[in-house]
Amino acid sequence: MSAQLPEKVLIVDDDPTVAQGLMNQLKSHNIKSVIARNYQEGLYIFNQQRFDLCLVCLELDEMPGTVVVQRWRSSDVVSKRETPVVMLTAATVPPEKKALIEEMGRMKLISKPIKIPPLLSLMADALLARMRKEKLDEAYERGVEPAIRKKDFERAQVTAKGKLEPLGEEGQWLSVKAHLDSEGYEHAETLLKGLCQKYPNNMRYPNELGALYLKMNRNDDAKAMFEHADKMAPGNLERMESMAEMYLSLSMPDESVDKMRDLLKLSPDQPELKYSMYERLAAAGFEQHARSFCKETSTPRELVKHYNNKGVVYSKQEEYVDAIDEYKKALKLIPKSKEIHLILFNMALAHLKLKNTAHTMEAMAHLKKCLEINPKFEKAQEKLALIEKAIQKK
Repeated sequence: MSAQLPEKVLIVDDDPTVAQGLMNQLKSHNIKSVIARNYQEGLYIFNQQRFDLCLVCLELDEMPGTVVVQRWRSSDVVSKRETPVVMLTAATVPPEKKALIEEMGRMKLISKPIKIPPLLSLMADALLARMRKEKLDEAYERGVEPAIRKKDFERAQVTAKGKLEPLGEEGQWLSVKAHLDSEGYEHAETLLKGLCQKYPNNMRYPNELGALYLKMNRNDDAKAMFEHADKMAPGNLERMESMAEMYLSLSMPDESVDKMRDLLKLSPDQPELKYSMYERLAAAGFEQHARSFCKETSTPRELVKHYNNKGVVYSKQEEYVDAIDEYKKALKLIPKSKEIHLILFNMALAHLKLKNTAHTMEAMAHLKKCLEINPKFEKAQEKLALIEKAIQKK
């Protein structure tokens, strides 16, 4: 890769004219481009290849460009998380979107129609910013990480204070990480408060302060920090997850559901996400909220298919108790639905596999309930008859 410009970039834009135009112009500067026509292709291609830089449309259909970038930054390949990004926008960017982009960091913003000279300049700046960050990360890895691995927390903190904090904002940010990793919460809090005061428009500092307060069981303080950051820069997925969990711990299920609902809107790539949300609500003791949210976001057939599939997988692995637990989750969420006759049938089969009297009785009860809902379900009729016949023989 050149010291000034990338060799290979990914262009994620659902406007083919824009994407192809960018590709052609970048080619004249010896920059190879790969085009992703939607968020699905953007996620897939990024995972399959390496890029020096990505150009992403902010206003993608179905999933905002900022969410695409957040998905990339959770990549299993750590080096890919640092890929520089230039965000492309066709409209005036509202303050809250600008605030989210600033909070996420390592992103530049340019308006369409794209003029190549300023784009090349932004790309070069983004690469230089990555190089500066890599040097800071190297300082952290050499000076702080070895001490943390050895549980020498005092040395880690002294090194962070002496070597990182004098390097300015990013050095102080790394010192926060060092103190969090070495249980130096008090100094991390002091640093974060200072960064909040010095850079009031960057929501990563109140966001991190909120996460720290959660770790310290200061839930009310965490709530204040998170709500402030979320109001100024909505759309941070990790914060939304934390807030949903925080609201549950504060017995605020309505607010938790609101955050979960927002997460689902931003997560079309994760159709299974909603089921874990129902389970979290139920586990926290808010079963009615779980049922209402389930009714709002899933059909009974979808729900039955999901938990039936999970239960069948466990049964095939001969983990019948786990299979029964999965079936029970569906019964709790849609107890009055006619679709649950399939759940009851498979639950009965799992109980029978456990081969004792108590489980056989459970199986019979589930089969009878199944036939109350669907009297013409032949498999249930046959299975119940076989059980009753076997019991009579004994």
